[in-house]
Amino acid sequence: MNIRKVSFLIILPMIFLVAAAFLWTAAVSDEVVFAAERTFSVQPADVTITYGEEAVLSAEVSEAAEYRWYDNYDNTLIGSGQELVLSGLRVADSGAEYYCTAIFPDGQTLKSRIAVVTVERRTVVIRIQSVFIEYGQPEVVPSYEAESGSVLAEGDTLADLKIRLSRESGSDAGRYAVSGTYDNPDYNVVFRAATYTIEPKILDFRLVCEGGFVYDGYEKQISCEIIAENPPEIETAITFNRFVKDAGQYVAYVHSLNANYAFYNDGEKSFTVAKAPLTIKLDDLVYKEGETPLPTFTYTGFLGEDDETVLDVKPSMAIVPQKAGVYYVLPDGATDNDYEISYKEGKISVNHTSLSTKGASLSGSFPAGSVLTVSEDGCEDALDAISGITKIVNDYMKIDLGGKETGEYFAVVEGIKKPFPILLRACIVDEKGEKHTLSDFEYRDGKFYYSADTDGVLIVYYDIVIPIIVGCILLLTVIIIIVLVAKDRKKYNLYAQRAYIARRIADDEVAGHRTEVDWGDGSEKWRD
Repeated sequence: MNIRKVSFLIILPMIFLVAAAFLWTAAVSDEVVFAAERTFSVQPADVTITYGEEAVLSAEVSEAAEYRWYDNYDNTLIGSGQELVLSGLRVADSGAEYYCTAIFPDGQTLKSRIAVVTVERRTVVIRIQSVFIEYGQPEVVPSYEAESGSVLAEGDTLADLKIRLSRESGSDAGRYAVSGTYDNPDYNVVFRAATYTIEPKILDFRLVCEGGFVYDGYEKQISCEIIAENPPEIETAITFNRFVKDAGQYVAYVHSLNANYAFYNDGEKSFTVAKAPLTIKLDDLVYKEGETPLPTFTYTGFLGEDDETVLDVKPSMAIVPQKAGVYYVLPDGATDNDYEISYKEGKISVNHTSLSTKGASLSGSFPAGSVLTVSEDGCEDALDAISGITKIVNDYMKIDLGGKETGEYFAVVEGIKKPFPILLRACIVDEKGEKHTLSDFEYRDGKFYYSADTDGVLIVYYDIVIPIIVGCILLLTVIIIIVLVAKDRKKYNLYAQRAYIARRIADDEVAGHRTEVDWGDGSEKWRD
């Protein structure tokens, strides 16, 4: 057989087959209908929706027809009508294909082009709430919520997202990042950054001052004491005013060396070191009118190695009396940063420089109220003033020191003689009327000197009590001597008489006779 002829016979059927296929494809186009110029299409050709939205396909045809919609995957009839509303599509359904057939009254059936539906994930922004807890508290699970503007698909809840939160590991005080994961293929979840903060445990505390919060003259160390039922054992540091000495207002800053703990008010604490009490007493002072006094003071309360030299301002007398009198004066004017100063008064005696009256004068130091009285032959007055002095003769001098001042004075008394030093006497009569005899006095060159530790009235006088006693003793001695001499004379006369008689008796016996003789005492011993 002719090869050309055979080839032609093979190629010719193939040409008819291709032409028939082309004509059939044109007949089922969604845009052009080959019969009677009918048109049929599905709008839109491709649909993109977000999970949770509806996909709407609409059939457009030039004539009335019956519409049927099919799933292109398995040609399953899924609906009828001019519109196909697809709801509940998930991301897993993305890429699904659908087509529509139009059945005309004359029985002609047209098939549309395939429409593709794409389902995209729904984006949701989740805001995680930051967590703040104190160190030592139980772990807290952060909460979360959808951010404003993020909408879930109808019927879905946050639980459907299957969100899981986690944070960086760690239990000490600090900031830890919180992250989230989810398990739902229909959503794209975006997590806002969040932190999990463990804040230091806030502790209350008190400051402790070595030796107490009162100035004591030494440097004092400030330490911290935690106020808690079971205080944690942590080291602390005081970075300001750790050591103080002087009284005053201070501020200390306490820091925990353990980052898990902190202190109220950032560890700032004010404290006061109080002043120590100091008493200043003005020493008793005696001076004369016109003199400038040099006061001294007694201090009670200095601490450590302090003395009056540490005072910022030294004390002085509040007033300086100039007129004679007795005053009770307080010190004042002293100041010091470390001592709270109080004062005690001292007795200030401003004395007259002299006392005088007619016939006598007294020089020395005399307080106000001193009276000088000089009397002559004032025995009765003196006896009234001092009981116990039996006899006062001649003149006497009474010095009344009304201010009860003791000390040494000298008197110049005109017209008083002192022929017999042993006759001069002095005594002081106190306020109770009791007499105190002075033994420590001297009278020389017309001046009387004395010292005494008893207050009262001084009386100087001449006393004859001792001369009378001495005279009595001498007289008694003379009488005794006279009596003894007389007695011895009587005995002598008796002895002489008896001697005479004895001689006569001896003469008579020699003559040859014996006579009876009275011997004067009735005894016969003289005979023998």
